[in-house]
Formats: sequence, structure tokens, C-alpha cells
Amino acid sequence: MSYQTESLIIPYFRQIANAFRQTAFNTKNYKIGIYGPREVCRLVSAEGLAEYSFVADMSTGFSGNLGFPIPSNWAFDQFDEFTFEPSPAFPLDKVAVSGRDGGARKNDADGAVTTAAMLQAARSKFTRRVLSALGFTENTGIDLEFEVGEQVLPPVAGGGLIIRPTVKEMVTVPFGDDSFGVISIDTLNGEIQAGLSETISEIQGVSTEASVNYDVSGILTDVAYAVRSGAMQYSFTINSDGSGTFSISIGTDDLQSVEGVSGTIGIQIDLDIQFTDSTAYQWIEQSETVVRIVAYVSLALLGIAQGAPSLAATVGQFLLEYFKFLIPVPVLGVKTNI
Repeated sequence: MSYQTESLIIPYFRQIANAFRQTAFNTKNYKIGIYGPREVCRLVSAEGLAEYSFVADMSTGFSGNLGFPIPSNWAFDQFDEFTFEPSPAFPLDKVAVSGRDGGARKNDADGAVTTAAMLQAARSKFTRRVLSALGFTENTGIDLEFEVGEQVLPPVAGGGLIIRPTVKEMVTVPFGDDSFGVISIDTLNGEIQAGLSETISEIQGVSTEASVNYDVSGILTDVAYAVRSGAMQYSFTINSDGSGTFSISIGTDDLQSVEGVSGTIGIQIDLDIQFTDSTAYQWIEQSETVVRIVAYVSLALLGIAQGAPSLAATVGQFLLEYFKFLIPVPVLGVKTNI
């Protein structure tokens, strides 16, 4: 039970808490409660992830109850079950009540949906669909609603790298139509346009040349159908401290065509990438070639790949394992803040 609680139940409740803290999602300030055996309720509540506990206290021999005290925040205690005899018979629970949870005292009548609420719902739907197409939701376990601002995700270390990801959400498109590296998207008629199809094929070609055995074109196609009408942009910056920042931005100023509500939206995922291998930055600093970002956001700089192929392979493999939501770009220029 302890393993399942620490590895499965608590992480699950952390994601619930993450959603409930977003005011745009939890407009009525609902609280989180938990139903479960004594020790599970106690551990989840100790993490600050549940306001009250509904304790499943009937099985005293169960490992989650045996020898454990009832949690201090218990609101309901389900301590017995009996059969109510009148035909047809059915089971009834006996539940003790502490009075901690006063229940609902007010029922707000739903009024007309405002334009602002419709726009918020449309932006949230766009956000979830795009991040899901990138594989972001599946691989991080985070299902974001739209809320202006940024969310810093836990860092990931390994393979000679420390990566700190950030998701930013905004009400404007984070790039201009003529900005460098922008890929236009229009799949409103259910088909990939010729120009976009050629771009996807080119990116798949770069990935294949780099021996990345993955259906990159399939991922890009999913993203294109998720965006429907808009654009995406990639950039890579070498920072003065030797780290690199990879950004992927997606946005549309045509939510009317996409979601049926007039408005704009922008989503940006930034990866701050620091090298624990001191030789990596030397290759970046000396490289005069452009960056080919392959294997999602593989930092296989041409200089690294040519001068230190084993290091490039390590970088690429690490990112394949941990950041499967990112996409390769055929050839990008390098912006240097050195």
C-alpha cells in the first residue's frame, strides 16, 4: 500500500491540486477531499492535497486501516454496512459525521454564458488540444487549463544535461507573420496544405539523416490538425552562461475559425538546457555552423555532431527519453547572447 500511495495516489492528487489552484478553472473555489483507508487519507492530507477525508473504515484488517489512527481531518467515517431487509433488500452504510465539512450551503443558478467565459473556454480547449498533440500532456501528466502567466515545471537531469522546462500562456500570438522560423498552418478544410506538407517532409528528412528512428512527420501532422489555423515557431539561443534555451511557440489570431469564438492565443514552451559536461559548451562556442535541432529538441549542433559525435548522441538520446513532446526543425540560425 505504501508504494502505491507514494508512487501513484499522491502524484495523482498533486495534479488535481494543480488544476484546482487555477482560478480560471476553479471559479467557485471548490476544495479537494479524499475517500480512502485511514493511512492513505492521512498521507495525502499531510501533503496539503486534501481538505477533508471520507474514511473507508469498515475493513479493520486491511493494511490501510490496521494499526493506523483515523486522520485528524476526517469529515465522514464509513464504519459499517448492513442489509436493509424490506423487499427488495439493499445494502446501507453507517457513516459517522464530524461536522468539519458543512456541505453545500448555496446553489448558484447558472446564468447566461458571457463572452469572456466563452473565450476562456475556447482558449483552454485550444491549449489542451495542442499540448496533447505535442505529447506534452501524456509525458508530463499535466493537463493545463488556459491561464495567463507561466508555470515552471520540475527540472530533469541526466545524460550530461539539466533541463528546466517552462510553459507560458498568453492572450496574444507570440510572434509576427514575418518572424524567422515561423511555419504557417491551415488545416480547416481537413487537409494539409501543399506548402506545409513540403515543410513536414523536409523536417522528416533531416530527422532521417540524423538516424532518428521516429515518425516525426506524424507528430507534426497531429500538431497541424490541432492548431487548424495559426502558426508555430522555433528558436534556439546560446546564453552567456553557456546554457541553451530552446523555445517552441504556437499561436493563432483566428480562434473564430478554430473554436467559434473571436480571439487570439499564444502558447510557448521554453527549455533551459545546462550542460554538466564542460566540453559541450566548448563545441557550441567554437561552432560557426547553424543549429539543426533533431530528435524533438536534440541539441545536435552541426559542430558537436562533427567534432564530438558521441556527445551529440548522448544529448539526442537523453532528449528522446525525457522530452518526447518536442519536434525537430530542419535548419535554424543561432541567436547568441554572448
